[in-house]
Amino acid sequence: MTVLYHNVQGLINATDLASQTPPLNMTKLHEFHGYLYTHKPDVLILNETWLKKSIIDNEILPSCYNVIRLDRSIKSHPWDPNHPKKFRKNGGGVLIAHRTDVSISSTRVNLVSPQAELLSVLLKLPNGKKLCVSTIYRVGTLGFDNFIEIKKHFEALAIKKKLDKHILIGDFNFSGVEWPQGSTSCDLYKRFLDFFVGDLGHVQLISKATHKSGNVLDLMFTNVPYLIDNITILEQNEVCLSDHK
Repeated sequence: MTVLYHNVQGLINATDLASQTPPLNMTKLHEFHGYLYTHKPDVLILNETWLKKSIIDNEILPSCYNVIRLDRSIKSHPWDPNHPKKFRKNGGGVLIAHRTDVSISSTRVNLVSPQAELLSVLLKLPNGKKLCVSTIYRVGTLGFDNFIEIKKHFEALAIKKKLDKHILIGDFNFSGVEWPQGSTSCDLYKRFLDFFVGDLGHVQLISKATHKSGNVLDLMFTNVPYLIDNITILEQNEVCLSDHK
């Protein structure tokens, strides 16, 4: 099974972010579709989709993909009183999709409705086994409250044994962590890492830069590293125009 993750930095133009009925960025969408038709990934995981309710699934992905998405809302991205000038009502958004022409079925797992841009999907694979796939887009200014919401979500999944086989990937915006050691002086980042690595027993597999700035912002945590091979960090703009790789 092949998986493509990418922070696409918006499938609409930044100038249309405030609109409730924005047009898609067709240049970027054609670039993205070109990559999909060439490489045919089985599972897609996207961050920063910037989508709105007016945009339907078959406008953004070919019909051979089943789409589960969480567009930004005041619930998934509530007002941040600690950084009012940096709060962005629009943007964000996460998406998980899988091909319908392979034997994969999916169920969204949402036990506690966290106030975070976070999506978990339980995939039933062709061999009959189940794999939970999650994605997070974490705005870099968000603090302890956001951590608690994310922690609450995964604790609920763990209690219900939904994390027996789990892969979590997304843009965490941890700009102050040294990988692969995972060392940091930031207390908030330490809390995240202690939870995912210590409490949930995951390992983090990305240590090369994923952003044009040279930072490792996009991370992959999993408790089944033996199921994952051939991790490749693509070149910037190889999938579509973006500031992430």
